[in-house]
Amino acid sequence: MDEAKKCLDRMKVFNLKPNKFCYNSLLDSSAKAGNVPEVTNWLDRMRDENIIPDAIAYNFLLESYSKSGEGGGKASLQCLDELKRNGIIQPDRVHYNTVLYGFATDGDVDACKNLIKTMAKNNINADVFSYNLLINAYGKSQNPHGAIDVLLMMRDQNVAPNTAILNSIIDGYAKNLRSAEATRWLLRQRRGNLSDGRAPPNVFTDIFEDAPYIFPSVVSYSSAITAWGRCQEPEICYRLLQRMARSRIQPNVVSLSAVLHAYAKKRDGDECARILTDHMSIGPDLVCWNTVIDAFAKSGRMTTAVVWFDKLEALGQKNSSLRPDICSFGSIIQGYSDVGDVENAKVWFEKMKLTGISVSNATFNSALIRLLMRLQNREI
Repeated sequence: MDEAKKCLDRMKVFNLKPNKFCYNSLLDSSAKAGNVPEVTNWLDRMRDENIIPDAIAYNFLLESYSKSGEGGGKASLQCLDELKRNGIIQPDRVHYNTVLYGFATDGDVDACKNLIKTMAKNNINADVFSYNLLINAYGKSQNPHGAIDVLLMMRDQNVAPNTAILNSIIDGYAKNLRSAEATRWLLRQRRGNLSDGRAPPNVFTDIFEDAPYIFPSVVSYSSAITAWGRCQEPEICYRLLQRMARSRIQPNVVSLSAVLHAYAKKRDGDECARILTDHMSIGPDLVCWNTVIDAFAKSGRMTTAVVWFDKLEALGQKNSSLRPDICSFGSIIQGYSDVGDVENAKVWFEKMKLTGISVSNATFNSALIRLLMRLQNREI
């Protein structure tokens, strides 16, 4: 964002006048960060330069309110009402959906429903994105089963579900740790037969006539895997990862990381290492590598943890995104500290300092406190 501001100032140096497209790009960036004052400032600058903000620019203002934190939906709606009352914009579906996003983030189901009714009164039909936000609101309010009511609303308005709808339903159950229900929604969308030879029905056929076949995506699987990981069921996580491959859905680093975290919670470094090795084609990121290191370190297998750290360090010499970070070092330092090997913990602490890594990290600070306590106890 700072570079964008500098670029805008350079344009003026060369007598280049920014237009509304330049400002809309700046507004977009500020809105995504939920920075209401900054968005307001850009709108003021546009007016000062006789550039009239359009409906898109004002939608960024609504977005900044919706993403500004708790109560963002209410603030966004108040802003929309004021803009409409002053004749600045005539709200359309995009504006209403932006406000809906704020209410959905707050988990305010009633506010979402009321806003959809307001849209209808203004002859604006809610679309699949509107209903998707309502499903998200149900999930946020710890009532993922409310998605069924949304599907009935969609049917009555002739709005067909899509993969995003399926993903939100699965994610709603997953975030409420209702992993079995999340998985049922996932697997009932698969083609072919289950292990018992019966073809799974399309989950939407009970509600929609001529229901579309909806393919689950990598997001669908990742949500279910994450849910089972939080329930400490790594074997189920891995089976879902395998099922993805059989369904010709390429796992990504999110789904892989979720499986690795599930095994790491059980301190099963061997399974973490095997799964990471088997899925090198995905391009595991630093989080995946750190998870393997941490699994071995927490189980006290420091020699193996260091071996995997060395592998990561070698990769980091070729790829800067894989250079060991404070979490990598923190796992090794804490691991040595936990097994009582204070000398090696000190060695790794000094090694980390040589890399110039900042130590302002809660995980590392915890390891450092343990190390200092052991040093103090040894001196006593």
